[in-house]
Amino acid sequence: LEVYRKVITQLRLLVCGGDGTVGWVLQTLDNLNWPAYPPMAIMPLGTGNDLARCMGWGGAISDEPMSQLLQAILHETAITHLDRWRIHVEPNEASPLDSMDELSEAVQSSLPLTVMNNYFSIGADAHVALQFHHSRSANPQMLNSRLKNRIAYGGLGTIDLFKRSWKDLSDYIHLECDGVDITPRIKELKLHCILFHNITYYAGGTVPWGSESGDGHKPSCCDGMLEVLGFTTATLAALQMGGKGERLAQCSSVKVVTFKAIPMQVDGEPCLLAPSHISVTFHSKVPMLRREKKANCTPNLMRRNTRTYHKDSQIQSTSLIVQLPVVVVGRHDYDTYKDAFERLKDTAFEIGVINMESESDLTVARSLIQKLLSDHPCLPYEPGREWRFLDFTFMRAVKC
Repeated sequence: LEVYRKVITQLRLLVCGGDGTVGWVLQTLDNLNWPAYPPMAIMPLGTGNDLARCMGWGGAISDEPMSQLLQAILHETAITHLDRWRIHVEPNEASPLDSMDELSEAVQSSLPLTVMNNYFSIGADAHVALQFHHSRSANPQMLNSRLKNRIAYGGLGTIDLFKRSWKDLSDYIHLECDGVDITPRIKELKLHCILFHNITYYAGGTVPWGSESGDGHKPSCCDGMLEVLGFTTATLAALQMGGKGERLAQCSSVKVVTFKAIPMQVDGEPCLLAPSHISVTFHSKVPMLRREKKANCTPNLMRRNTRTYHKDSQIQSTSLIVQLPVVVVGRHDYDTYKDAFERLKDTAFEIGVINMESESDLTVARSLIQKLLSDHPCLPYEPGREWRFLDFTFMRAVKC
């Protein structure tokens, strides 16, 4: 990435992976201390892919050709933004670990991530995520695909549904949202899980806030607000069938105090956190590429024309037509002079010019060059199909 710092205004990133990979790339950009971040598209290769869904890239990779996906990044996207949130943790020295917690080597004094992109949760769902994390660490060969991961995750969730491991969560937590104490509401509803949500989707495509805006405003990933929801183990399970959580607040800052080691997760990274004081505040806003065939927000600066895609037809384009001279060199000459560029140029033979759209790929170029080779009346080389591109700074050539 550092190589492209000087062309940052023209740069677009395609992240191939899950939400965790997106977070890793953003963290890398943080470490590089770039003055601005390039917009980012996502190829959803993870398990949940909730951020990819939110940005219009879907929950799983499709059979769409890579060339079409790259064209979509240029011509079917709009620039939106993603809020990021800082999570600061300090130990709660007034509540030392009890004897049960002290026996657990898994208790940690800090969270695995300090910046949140998607969500931060406390309680039952983090407990399941932590169990899954331990299972995968112990048996990586057993959980090496998306399907196996989802089956294992679902099984652990079902077990936890009946055990109700964190039915007493409200006894060990104090929550304030924008200075308002939400703890009485948590106790009243006897919640087993608290979710601080930044994007629309959660847990592999569920919509925990629901589709109706209600008394608050419609959730957005770039409004500077977090949605705070509560769940019991039963309502967590019901999410996969269209259920939703209990709306607690929409806020721009959160303070949490815990009085016991409690499972927590940040963007899918779980841990068992010791009693702590936790604050969640706005960190930054980064540009993302949302896939929209009819974009209604900030236009993608790299969009130069409007295209209509059809699976079995050519792409209609109004991009510039460029003329490219085609020069050939023989295989023997190339092998002899490949390290002496000027000598290689002296052996070159120009066979004509091809006209191409400025954004065409090498497949189009190859077919046009092959036609030139086949139609040339006095080519000094046998016009076969086993040739390669040689892309030089001062000339375009193919090796026959």
